[in-house]
Amino acid sequence: MHRTIDAVDLTRGGGGLNLAFSAGRELRQWRNEPWAQEINERLLALMAI
Repeated sequence: MHRTIDAVDLTRGGGGLNLAFSAGRELRQWRNEPWAQEINERLLALMAI
């Protein structure tokens, strides 16, 4: 997932962004896990830029 976020950050492709956020939504059941929180924070940072 981190590699995907890195690629989306570099390319800013809309399709990649949609796929990354879809995958992030699938991680909601693990939202209390530190690794899932880190991924969520990275996804939110993509939106902020």
